[in-house]
Amino acid sequence: MVRLIPEAPRRLVVKARRLAGQLRVYATNEALEFDDFAQGELRRRRMFYDEVLLVTRHGSVGWPFLGACGALIALLAMPAVALARQQPGDALILFGLLDGPLLLAVLVQLIRGSHTVTVWGKRSRARIPLGIRAGRARMVFAELCKLVREKQDWRLPREEQIDASPNRLFEG
Repeated sequence: MVRLIPEAPRRLVVKARRLAGQLRVYATNEALEFDDFAQGELRRRRMFYDEVLLVTRHGSVGWPFLGACGALIALLAMPAVALARQQPGDALILFGLLDGPLLLAVLVQLIRGSHTVTVWGKRSRARIPLGIRAGRARMVFAELCKLVREKQDWRLPREEQIDASPNRLFEG
């Protein structure tokens, strides 16, 4: 097979698994590439560094997950409730076996939350869901900000560039 257009060297920035597939983010010399593998298909999107307007990191509770787990807990608790009148000890064991893992998952989700890094462009948006991994979300956010800042540094003359160090925010 002959390649007509040579591909630029790519470096993997992050790999995020989702319910229906996997998202991989690569950094090239001129753009961020998002490869979305879902249900046997590959969808590749490219966002050039000079088109990036904003990179955000945010967390949420994950209400759809909590709602689904709550419904499943209620459904699986029914046999334990029916058994509770005759044998309370066995009902407690049954409830712990059926609903214990789900209650643990709900507790972890409530404590840790769900984290997402979003890259906003002029005409597009790319979301990178990172689940409960807050440290990984901070690391990916910092790396994407660094990549975009390095590539967009040419826009302003050196004396007009903004100092984005955290200590500068608190100086009087």
